[in-house]
Amino acid sequence: MDSSWAGRRKARVQLAIFAILLVLLSAYVAISLYRPPTCFDAKQNQDEIGPDCGGVCDLMCDSQTQDLRTVWARPFKVSKGWYSALAYVENTNSNAHADQVPYRFQFYDKDGLLITERTGSTFIARDSIAPIFVGRVDTGEHEVYRTTFEWLAEPVWYDDVRPYQVSFEEQEFVPRRLGQDLVVVAHNLESIPLSDVRVVAILYDAQENAIGASETYIEQLAPRGKHTITFSWSDHFAEPPARVEILPRIPVQQ
Repeated sequence: MDSSWAGRRKARVQLAIFAILLVLLSAYVAISLYRPPTCFDAKQNQDEIGPDCGGVCDLMCDSQTQDLRTVWARPFKVSKGWYSALAYVENTNSNAHADQVPYRFQFYDKDGLLITERTGSTFIARDSIAPIFVGRVDTGEHEVYRTTFEWLAEPVWYDDVRPYQVSFEEQEFVPRRLGQDLVVVAHNLESIPLSDVRVVAILYDAQENAIGASETYIEQLAPRGKHTITFSWSDHFAEPPARVEILPRIPVQQ
Protein backbone atom coordinates (compact mmCIF):
# COMPACT_ATOMS: atom_id res chain seq x y z
CA MET A 1 0.00 0.00 0.00
CA ASP A 2 2.86 2.35 0.82
CA SER A 3 4.41 1.63 -2.50
CA SER A 4 1.09 2.35 -4.22
CA TRP A 5 0.74 5.68 -2.40
CA ALA A 6 4.34 6.57 -3.21
CA GLY A 7 3.73 5.77 -6.85
CA ARG A 8 0.66 8.01 -6.98
CA ARG A 9 2.57 10.80 -5.22
CA LYS A 10 5.43 10.48 -7.69
CA ALA A 11 2.99 10.61 -10.57
CA ARG A 12 1.35 13.76 -9.17
CA VAL A 13 4.74 15.42 -8.72
CA GLN A 14 5.73 14.52 -12.28
CA LEU A 15 2.40 15.82 -13.57
CA ALA A 16 2.85 19.09 -11.64
CA ILE A 17 6.37 19.48 -13.00
CA PHE A 18 5.12 18.76 -16.52
CA ALA A 19 2.33 21.34 -16.11
CA ILE A 20 4.80 23.95 -14.87
CA LEU A 21 7.15 23.22 -17.78
CA LEU A 22 4.24 23.42 -20.20
CA VAL A 23 3.20 26.79 -18.80
CA LEU A 24 6.76 28.08 -18.99
CA LEU A 25 7.16 26.77 -22.52
CA SER A 26 3.85 28.35 -23.58
CA ALA A 27 4.90 31.66 -22.02
CA TYR A 28 8.27 31.50 -23.79
CA VAL A 29 6.65 30.75 -27.14
CA ALA A 30 4.08 33.52 -26.64
CA ILE A 31 6.79 36.03 -25.74
CA SER A 32 8.95 34.90 -28.65
CA LEU A 33 6.12 35.20 -31.14
CA TYR A 34 4.66 38.45 -29.78
CA ARG A 35 5.03 41.46 -32.00
CA PRO A 36 3.90 44.82 -30.62
CA PRO A 37 1.32 46.69 -32.73
CA THR A 38 2.84 48.92 -35.41
CA CYS A 39 1.66 51.09 -38.28
CA PHE A 40 3.02 48.56 -40.77
CA ASP A 41 1.43 45.24 -39.77
CA ALA A 42 -1.72 45.49 -41.92
CA LYS A 43 -3.89 45.33 -38.80
CA GLN A 44 -6.18 47.75 -36.98
CA ASN A 45 -4.74 47.06 -33.55
CA GLN A 46 -4.01 50.44 -31.94
CA ASP A 47 -6.18 53.55 -31.93
CA GLU A 48 -6.14 53.47 -35.73
CA ILE A 49 -9.19 54.40 -37.77
CA GLY A 50 -8.35 51.69 -40.31
CA PRO A 51 -5.56 49.13 -40.76
CA ASP A 52 -2.28 51.06 -40.41
CA CYS A 53 -3.93 54.46 -40.94
CA GLY A 54 -5.26 57.23 -38.72
CA GLY A 55 -4.75 57.58 -34.98
CA VAL A 56 -1.08 57.19 -34.03
CA CYS A 57 -0.14 56.34 -37.63
CA ASP A 58 1.19 59.03 -39.97
CA LEU A 59 -0.65 57.47 -42.90
CA MET A 60 -4.12 58.98 -43.29
CA CYS A 61 -7.20 56.89 -44.08
CA ASP A 62 -9.21 57.66 -47.20
CA SER A 63 -12.14 58.70 -45.02
CA GLN A 64 -10.00 61.43 -43.44
CA THR A 65 -9.01 63.26 -46.64
CA GLN A 66 -10.56 65.19 -49.51
CA ASP A 67 -9.61 65.01 -53.18
CA LEU A 68 -7.34 67.63 -54.66
CA ARG A 69 -9.18 70.27 -56.70
CA THR A 70 -7.68 71.61 -59.91
CA VAL A 71 -9.13 75.12 -60.13
CA TRP A 72 -7.66 75.81 -63.57
CA ALA A 73 -4.84 74.82 -65.91
CA ARG A 74 -3.51 77.18 -68.53
CA PRO A 75 -0.71 77.48 -71.12
CA PHE A 76 1.45 80.61 -71.47
CA LYS A 77 3.34 81.42 -74.63
CA VAL A 78 7.00 82.19 -73.95
CA SER A 79 8.16 82.64 -77.55
CA LYS A 80 7.47 81.02 -80.94
CA GLY A 81 7.36 77.26 -80.41
CA TRP A 82 7.94 77.47 -76.65
CA TYR A 83 5.35 77.40 -73.89
CA SER A 84 5.00 77.07 -70.15
CA ALA A 85 1.93 75.90 -68.26
CA LEU A 86 0.52 76.08 -64.78
CA ALA A 87 -2.11 74.10 -62.90
CA TYR A 88 -3.66 75.89 -59.94
CA VAL A 89 -4.40 73.10 -57.46
CA GLU A 90 -6.15 73.45 -54.12
CA ASN A 91 -5.51 71.12 -51.19
CA THR A 92 -8.29 71.50 -48.62
CA ASN A 93 -6.83 68.91 -46.25
CA SER A 94 -5.86 70.98 -43.23
CA ASN A 95 -3.52 68.41 -41.70
CA ALA A 96 -2.31 66.18 -44.52
CA HIS A 97 0.45 66.29 -47.11
CA ALA A 98 1.38 63.97 -49.96
CA ASP A 99 4.77 63.14 -51.49
CA GLN A 100 5.70 62.37 -55.09
CA VAL A 101 2.29 62.50 -56.73
CA PRO A 102 2.66 61.89 -60.50
CA TYR A 103 0.95 64.25 -62.95
CA ARG A 104 0.61 65.00 -66.65
CA PHE A 105 0.10 68.15 -68.71
CA GLN A 106 -1.18 67.80 -72.26
CA PHE A 107 -0.98 70.54 -74.89
CA TYR A 108 -3.53 70.79 -77.75
CA ASP A 109 -3.79 72.86 -80.92
CA LYS A 110 -6.88 74.76 -82.14
CA ASP A 111 -8.28 71.59 -83.75
CA GLY A 112 -8.07 69.67 -80.47
CA LEU A 113 -5.13 67.56 -81.61
CA LEU A 114 -2.52 66.61 -79.02
CA ILE A 115 0.79 68.39 -79.67
CA THR A 116 2.88 67.13 -76.79
CA GLU A 117 2.72 66.28 -73.12
CA ARG A 118 4.86 66.71 -70.03
CA THR A 119 4.89 64.39 -67.02
CA GLY A 120 6.45 64.73 -63.58
CA SER A 121 5.79 64.27 -59.89
CA THR A 122 5.45 66.69 -57.03
CA PHE A 123 4.62 67.02 -53.34
CA ILE A 124 1.49 68.66 -51.94
CA ALA A 125 1.75 70.65 -48.71
CA ARG A 126 -1.13 70.68 -46.24
CA ASP A 127 -3.93 73.24 -46.48
CA SER A 128 -2.43 75.13 -49.41
CA ILE A 129 -2.59 76.21 -53.01
CA ALA A 130 -0.14 74.13 -55.04
CA PRO A 131 0.88 75.81 -58.30
CA ILE A 132 2.23 73.03 -60.53
CA PHE A 133 4.46 74.74 -63.10
CA VAL A 134 6.26 73.39 -66.15
CA GLY A 135 8.52 75.48 -68.36
CA ARG A 136 10.36 75.23 -71.68
CA VAL A 137 7.81 73.03 -73.40
CA ASP A 138 8.83 72.65 -77.05
CA THR A 139 5.79 72.68 -79.37
CA GLY A 140 7.65 73.06 -82.65
CA GLU A 141 5.61 74.98 -85.20
CA HIS A 142 2.36 74.44 -83.32
CA GLU A 143 0.39 77.07 -81.44
CA VAL A 144 -1.12 75.88 -78.16
CA TYR A 145 -4.77 76.70 -77.57
CA ARG A 146 -5.57 74.50 -74.59
CA THR A 147 -3.81 72.63 -71.79
CA THR A 148 -5.17 69.86 -69.58
CA PHE A 149 -3.80 68.64 -66.28
CA GLU A 150 -4.40 65.34 -64.51
CA TRP A 151 -3.03 63.27 -61.65
CA LEU A 152 -1.71 59.87 -62.73
CA ALA A 153 -2.18 58.26 -59.30
CA GLU A 154 -4.12 58.95 -56.13
CA PRO A 155 -2.11 60.86 -53.50
CA VAL A 156 -0.97 58.96 -50.43
CA TRP A 157 -1.75 61.30 -47.55
CA TYR A 158 0.27 61.62 -44.35
CA ASP A 159 -0.45 63.50 -41.14
CA ASP A 160 1.52 66.73 -40.99
CA VAL A 161 2.48 69.69 -38.86
CA ARG A 162 1.89 73.23 -40.06
CA PRO A 163 3.57 74.27 -43.32
CA TYR A 164 6.64 76.46 -43.28
CA GLN A 165 6.03 80.18 -43.59
CA VAL A 166 7.63 82.54 -46.12
CA SER A 167 6.44 86.06 -46.89
CA PHE A 168 7.16 88.19 -49.95
CA GLU A 169 7.98 91.87 -49.81
CA GLU A 170 9.10 94.81 -51.97
CA GLN A 171 7.60 93.69 -55.27
CA GLU A 172 8.80 95.73 -58.24
CA PHE A 173 8.41 95.37 -62.01
CA VAL A 174 11.60 96.17 -63.90
CA PRO A 175 11.25 96.64 -67.68
CA ARG A 176 13.89 95.28 -70.05
CA ARG A 177 14.38 95.90 -73.74
CA LEU A 178 13.00 92.44 -74.45
CA GLY A 179 10.54 91.68 -71.72
CA GLN A 180 10.30 92.49 -68.05
CA ASP A 181 11.27 91.19 -64.63
CA LEU A 182 9.45 91.04 -61.33
CA VAL A 183 11.85 91.51 -58.42
CA VAL A 184 10.67 90.29 -55.01
CA VAL A 185 12.23 89.83 -51.59
CA ALA A 186 11.49 86.46 -49.98
CA HIS A 187 11.52 86.48 -46.15
CA ASN A 188 11.91 83.22 -44.20
CA LEU A 189 9.69 83.49 -41.11
CA GLU A 190 11.06 80.27 -39.61
CA SER A 191 13.92 79.78 -37.16
CA ILE A 192 15.42 77.04 -39.35
CA PRO A 193 16.91 77.24 -42.85
CA LEU A 194 14.64 76.28 -45.72
CA SER A 195 16.07 74.39 -48.69
CA ASP A 196 14.96 73.70 -52.25
CA VAL A 197 12.28 76.36 -52.20
CA ARG A 198 10.45 76.96 -55.47
CA VAL A 199 8.39 80.10 -55.85
CA VAL A 200 5.74 80.72 -58.50
CA ALA A 201 4.50 84.15 -59.54
CA ILE A 202 1.14 84.46 -61.32
CA LEU A 203 0.05 87.66 -63.05
CA TYR A 204 -3.65 88.51 -63.45
CA ASP A 205 -5.50 91.06 -65.56
CA ALA A 206 -8.37 93.22 -64.32
CA GLN A 207 -10.84 90.39 -65.02
CA GLU A 208 -8.82 88.01 -62.83
CA ASN A 209 -7.58 85.99 -65.81
CA ALA A 210 -4.06 84.62 -65.45
CA ILE A 211 -1.94 86.24 -68.16
CA GLY A 212 1.51 85.05 -67.13
CA ALA A 213 3.36 82.73 -64.79
CA SER A 214 6.98 82.15 -63.92
CA GLU A 215 8.93 80.05 -61.42
CA THR A 216 12.24 80.62 -59.67
CA TYR A 217 14.35 78.58 -57.27
CA ILE A 218 16.00 79.32 -53.92
CA GLU A 219 18.63 76.75 -52.94
CA GLN A 220 18.62 77.82 -49.30
CA LEU A 221 16.90 80.53 -47.30
CA ALA A 222 18.63 81.35 -44.00
CA PRO A 223 16.70 81.33 -40.69
CA ARG A 224 14.72 84.58 -40.48
CA GLY A 225 16.70 85.59 -43.56
CA LYS A 226 15.78 87.44 -46.73
CA HIS A 227 16.65 86.67 -50.33
CA THR A 228 15.98 88.67 -53.50
CA ILE A 229 14.45 86.64 -56.31
CA THR A 230 13.60 87.54 -59.91
CA PHE A 231 10.85 86.31 -62.22
CA SER A 232 11.35 86.96 -65.93
CA TRP A 233 9.14 87.22 -68.99
CA SER A 234 10.51 87.54 -72.51
CA ASP A 235 7.77 89.87 -73.73
CA HIS A 236 5.82 92.89 -72.56
CA PHE A 237 2.18 92.51 -71.57
CA ALA A 238 -0.49 94.42 -73.49
CA GLU A 239 -1.66 95.90 -70.20
CA PRO A 240 0.11 96.09 -66.84
CA PRO A 241 -0.92 93.22 -64.55
CA ALA A 242 -3.69 94.19 -62.16
CA ARG A 243 -2.63 91.70 -59.50
CA VAL A 244 0.32 89.50 -58.61
CA GLU A 245 0.03 86.25 -56.65
CA ILE A 246 3.23 84.72 -55.29
CA LEU A 247 3.13 81.16 -53.99
CA PRO A 248 6.00 79.25 -52.36
CA ARG A 249 6.57 75.51 -52.81
CA ILE A 250 8.50 74.31 -49.74
CA PRO A 251 9.28 70.58 -49.32
CA VAL A 252 7.78 69.11 -46.16
CA GLN A 253 11.02 67.44 -45.08
CA GLN A 254 13.57 70.08 -44.07
